[in-house]
Amino acid sequence: MVAFVSIVLALSLLGLIVYALHRHQTMEVEYNVDRTMPLPPIAGRKRGKHQRDSLGQITSGKPTGSRVRSNNRKSAETGNQTETSSNNRASPKAGWQDQVAAAKDAGDFELAYAVCRQQFPLWSAFNQACICIRTQIKSANLPKEATEKLLERLYRTAALGELLHDKSEHAESFKLHQLRGIDLSALEQLELPYKDIGYAQLRLIRKSDVKLMLSAWGRPDAHLLPRQFHSQWWESQVGGLRAG
Repeated sequence: MVAFVSIVLALSLLGLIVYALHRHQTMEVEYNVDRTMPLPPIAGRKRGKHQRDSLGQITSGKPTGSRVRSNNRKSAETGNQTETSSNNRASPKAGWQDQVAAAKDAGDFELAYAVCRQQFPLWSAFNQACICIRTQIKSANLPKEATEKLLERLYRTAALGELLHDKSEHAESFKLHQLRGIDLSALEQLELPYKDIGYAQLRLIRKSDVKLMLSAWGRPDAHLLPRQFHSQWWESQVGGLRAG
């Protein structure tokens, strides 16, 4: 009886082992088949964003490295052509400050100064004019006479700018449209002597300019505001400016 039960148990255990091995082999075959099968397309994916090539490799719809570089070059060339075309169209109508900058870049400081003069009585135009003249003075190998003439131009430009845009404590200020009522040709006739006006009250004069002036003309006798020196002339102008 015991022997019979042992045989039944042994046969049952053997059957379980055979079943387990068979099941394991079946699962392994199914796993290998799933791993080697190509992935199905994802639903709703737009054509061209990701595609499969002839070898089943997934490729991106975006340009490859070489195509990116080519497209970048084309974009850059197109952009440069557009920018150049835009600049060419804008040049004839460029603002006066752009014209001054272009003349400076070309090394034509006389032209830059002339453009600034056309914008007087703007304070910024006086300032830019002084910068142009100062740059010319600093140019190497200029004859002494040429340097002194430029220094006189610089001083006069700074003095005229201060005359029109006096910001001292009790000075009366005027708007641009009022200042444009002044006859600029009359300004050109005004004397602005360094000896009597000096440089201390002129905001557009720099320390480097003062050194050159002291070397060329010595020390002034006084330091006055241009409106103080030309007080009568200025009072005659003020009435018209206020009316404007």
